[in-house]
Amino acid sequence: PDWRTLPPKRLKDAPFKLESHIAEEQVLVVTLADEKMNTIEDLQLRIFVKKERLDADVTAILEVGYNDWTCISRMDFWPSAPHINKHWRKLGQPSRVTGCHHHRFKDNKLIGPEAFKPIGNLDSAVNFESEPTSFRDILSLIEREWHIDGASSLPPPELQGSML
Repeated sequence: PDWRTLPPKRLKDAPFKLESHIAEEQVLVVTLADEKMNTIEDLQLRIFVKKERLDADVTAILEVGYNDWTCISRMDFWPSAPHINKHWRKLGQPSRVTGCHHHRFKDNKLIGPEAFKPIGNLDSAVNFESEPTSFRDILSLIEREWHIDGASSLPPPELQGSML
């Protein structure tokens, strides 16, 4: 797979066009396959990085083709804001999660189908045991946590070399 650049997101009713390249994202979409190399049509890995801030706001999403693409698990690395757990009491988690964190499928499925929205974030998140220090660490976490063999060998995004 190859990285591609996405235009900045903007509000549908914004009064002006956003021209800043700082908000541009690079995305890598990976089609997944089983151990016999049969493509799993309705499952994909999507990794987002900010084009000009490659050391912040990195997101990896595992999504299924249901109601367009629906996120079933998500990892956020060096996020710009904390995550607020809506169901922290029910799940025995902290109410606020700062730093790198994982929106695990096993936690969100306990909330029910309403946790899995086609647009938006998953309700529950927990911190990783230790924070990654490089993009390679992120790929290794993806490989280990989501059982995606070969994820640690995916190509880094452009200009990411300083993080390897």
